[in-house]
Amino acid sequence: FADEKYARVSRDGWVYFRWQEGEIWRVRVDGSSLERAGVTDTLTGDTHPDPSPDGTRLVLASSRFPEGIRLVIRDLASGAEQSLGVQGLLPRWSPSGDRIAYWSGDLFSQRGAIYLIQPDGSGNQRLSPLGKEYRPEGLDWSPDGEWLVARADTTLELIQTSTGTALPLAYSRDHSWAAFRPQVP
Repeated sequence: FADEKYARVSRDGWVYFRWQEGEIWRVRVDGSSLERAGVTDTLTGDTHPDPSPDGTRLVLASSRFPEGIRLVIRDLASGAEQSLGVQGLLPRWSPSGDRIAYWSGDLFSQRGAIYLIQPDGSGNQRLSPLGKEYRPEGLDWSPDGEWLVARADTTLELIQTSTGTALPLAYSRDHSWAAFRPQVP
């Protein structure tokens, strides 16, 4: 493949990624068992897959909707999908699986905010501080679920999930796509 993007690793040893213009595929971490992980149509417009902590579902952003890019949860066993009813990119499951963080904003200017939503589509709320803008250039949860790292206008920032307090990481100017190191059992 020539255009694999947005890879995310599941706890059960799969690597999920977007291929070309929007098919979601997965492969074992050892490179075996390459397969589609959802819609089997080319150019479906799916992107930014993230497996749930228990490995049974996938949250992703899809442009298959007339309203624009929507967040969708796909059951990996049945293939059934549920729209979360919100527009966004970079959906990320919390370590406990009870919340999903995502970026939503203006795709043209690449400016927006960070939000939290429950996997059933309820409880949607803005997390990032009013007046702060974030870019769709990476989003990740800390292993304890207390913080998110996101790309602000000029630096990476930590955002406390309980309060929305944002802490700029001054050393990170011109950095993007940060991730927390996973905890090793």
